[in-house]
Amino acid sequence: VNIGGDFTIADGGTYDHDENTTTFFGNQNSLITIGNTTTPEYLTFYDLVIDKTPTSSKSTAWSVTLSSPGRSETAGVAANHLMTIENDFTINEGKFNYYRYKTRLEGNNYTNYGTSLGDATNTGRITLENGTGAFQLTGSTSSTTEFGDVELNDTDGATLNTNGSFNGFILTAGVM
Repeated sequence: VNIGGDFTIADGGTYDHDENTTTFFGNQNSLITIGNTTTPEYLTFYDLVIDKTPTSSKSTAWSVTLSSPGRSETAGVAANHLMTIENDFTINEGKFNYYRYKTRLEGNNYTNYGTSLGDATNTGRITLENGTGAFQLTGSTSSTTEFGDVELNDTDGATLNTNGSFNGFILTAGVM
């Protein structure tokens, strides 16, 4: 599934990924809005790819941003879990802004050639958990990869295969 703009799941709606690859592309910002706030559920992707049109710098890169009006933005609250990626997560070009929400990655590959970031005052994070082996974090070989805020919560651990920087790193279980 290729999405060139915004992606909205209305209250009570469900996205059945059928183990596909969902790609956000193009030369505009995209907003993923989860409207199911009366019964907080999370959106599930199988493979998620961000492949925005290249820009002159990371600061002007096109973004994909999470949103869920009315949902808790407090880290650690169950309703704060907004999205799960069951397999691989790849940022080829652009920014992924999880804002103040938790994104759970259950596949074993987090590949980032772009930027991953959250809100500076009450940041969300990408949580690595429930994998089938050690997580592999991969990025650029020519510059430092910005992975954003990451929590490792998996006894199989994770391997950093690139020069990486983290806004914050939480080690709940496993070895990095």
